[in-house]
Amino acid sequence: MKIKSCVALLAIIAATSCGQQQPAGSSSEGAEPGDGNYSFNAANTNANGSVNYEIFVRSFYDHDGDGTGDLLGVKDKLPYLKDLGVKTLWLLPIHESPSYHGYDVADYYSVNPDYGTMDDFDALVESAENYGIDIMIDMVLNHTSNQNPWFTQSYQDYVNNVTGESSKQDWYNWSETSLDKYHYRGGVYYEGQFDQSMPDLNLDCESLRSEIENVIRFWVNDHGVKGFRLDAVKYFYLGNVAKNQEFLNFLMESARKYDTNFYMVGEDWETDAITLNYYESEVQSFFRFDGCPNIVNGAKGYCKASNFVDDLVAFEKRVKDRNPNGYTSYFLSNHDKDRVKFSTLEDAKLAASLELLLPGDTWIYYGEEIQLWGVRGSGDNNDVKRRLPMIWSKTEKAGECKFPDKTRPDLANYTQVEEGAYDNLATPRSLTNHYKKVANARNGYPCFKHGLATSLMDGIDNESDQVVAYQVADGNDCVKVYTNLSNETQIITVTGTKILEDIDTMAIKSTLDGNKLTLAPYSTVLMD
Repeated sequence: MKIKSCVALLAIIAATSCGQQQPAGSSSEGAEPGDGNYSFNAANTNANGSVNYEIFVRSFYDHDGDGTGDLLGVKDKLPYLKDLGVKTLWLLPIHESPSYHGYDVADYYSVNPDYGTMDDFDALVESAENYGIDIMIDMVLNHTSNQNPWFTQSYQDYVNNVTGESSKQDWYNWSETSLDKYHYRGGVYYEGQFDQSMPDLNLDCESLRSEIENVIRFWVNDHGVKGFRLDAVKYFYLGNVAKNQEFLNFLMESARKYDTNFYMVGEDWETDAITLNYYESEVQSFFRFDGCPNIVNGAKGYCKASNFVDDLVAFEKRVKDRNPNGYTSYFLSNHDKDRVKFSTLEDAKLAASLELLLPGDTWIYYGEEIQLWGVRGSGDNNDVKRRLPMIWSKTEKAGECKFPDKTRPDLANYTQVEEGAYDNLATPRSLTNHYKKVANARNGYPCFKHGLATSLMDGIDNESDQVVAYQVADGNDCVKVYTNLSNETQIITVTGTKILEDIDTMAIKSTLDGNKLTLAPYSTVLMD
């Protein structure tokens, strides 16, 4: 997507005080800058958690030594993820599939044999629950693999005009003539918006919907999944927002028969204006693709603080206007986008602070905390380079995965970082420790999940326009966020009475003297 400039919108002025008490164990006492320690608020009452972590299982950690990441490998790393502050794991497609990426499902009732067994999945869910982590899986329902038995039977039933309760001829979209995005198969044509290997499902078919309900029951009721990431929402009924909304409602109603707290996040890779329409459905959250450039621009110094806050406040209000229970999902990178590369460690830390302290849900793409690198590249249609193996240690390579796409050995030596997660954890001022610091600080304030952001930009003597200032409030629960986008100390006037969390990036503490906050370079404080 094109990076667009920040657009100033009308700011909403916040109430002057949160009345927030400093939680026990918060970071503003007891830790010296640069000592590598950080005292976290242990309580986390965020419903379902709001610090989320996206994992490409094939590239994460190899438990059984065959070079492929697997479900037991994810289980092995649950202690690391809990320590990082993660509350929900989103697993990219884990179903049986002929492709390395899994977005062409061959069997919705299975686990990809490369990743292990259903018993392994159940063991992961059970262990994750013990660590206070939910498991969310990618649910791909716009299309299947052309190797899915559903598709094979649908073709046979269509060409032989088989009808009745067992017929699947209407489960896919068939035609006697060639149409746009239709592909040839044995005398007839079928729709496949993405590729001929991914035939589109006919989601109007009642018997198919009944089967989808069975799939949902299988994962939610029988195997303890707490959430779905919904792939390709706009393609369910391409160009028909109302029908897409109806199908989203059907999915949520089906899941909540088995778990009243079930949650979903949708992928609608569109502009804000289009994505906002989907908040009128029962699905609570959608990724904000238009929001990522604002975060990156802020961290790189390309965006004024006032524009950043105005954009945030205006969008969050529009979400709540559409759905009071809705919330935004923010991210820096994901499996479909080039990983963000920052020129300095301070920029990367600042981006983490900006993203992880936004209202709604925040998403960490595996390896982001070590600046794992990967871009598709000009003219090279290979998303695999965005899904490279996680690096755990510079020296200890046990469990490190091989290049995930065996069909592209020419890319197997694609440039990678050297320092791994455990190397970073051993370095007090590392990016990984910064992610840990911010994520765990966020976890102490439940208002971040469902709260509404309002601007604090007026009246803080922010002449340089380098301090991001907003409040997130959910009823009486609220917190104020002040972030310095510059490499210089900023002194501003604030209404809070105490620093709850001091999230520094350069071993320089921020201080409060009366109503004057001295905010260290590239640092963030949370206040009452």
